[in-house]
Amino acid sequence: MPNSHEFYCGLEASQLLRDAGFTWICDSLYGTDFRYKGRQIDEDEEYELKAAGKGHLIEKVLGGCVYCFNHHNDPKKDPYSWTRPSLSIAQRFILEKFQMHITIFSSSQESWMYRITKPHQTLEEGLYGEDFPTFQAAQEAAIVRALKEHLANQAK
Repeated sequence: MPNSHEFYCGLEASQLLRDAGFTWICDSLYGTDFRYKGRQIDEDEEYELKAAGKGHLIEKVLGGCVYCFNHHNDPKKDPYSWTRPSLSIAQRFILEKFQMHITIFSSSQESWMYRITKPHQTLEEGLYGEDFPTFQAAQEAAIVRALKEHLANQAK
């Protein structure tokens, strides 16, 4: 079971991380359930329904968080699940892979903000966001922003 003192990425951050090439092993993931007439089905039933021409009746429902051991993102093998790393692991991945440094700091007693900088940038040149109620909210927002920025630049 994950460390109860860690805070984990939400679904949006987990999806963006996979799009950015995150394959580190994690201890939990977000999964997708497949349902037919409101009942969860397994892969065999899904195949049989598709073969019978009823594939359009299968619903994809985002499932909750699942704890597992040694799971990593493999979109070809499992396109319907996303690893769920801790916020600190996601922040470290962004630093190591994209050289984007995320700094979180308090802007008042009740507000947090982030700065995202690349090598040779000052804090004023980087991206920033402000007025988050908690450290973790600012951290997750910074992770999402950094990943979106990286993916947008990669698409150019």
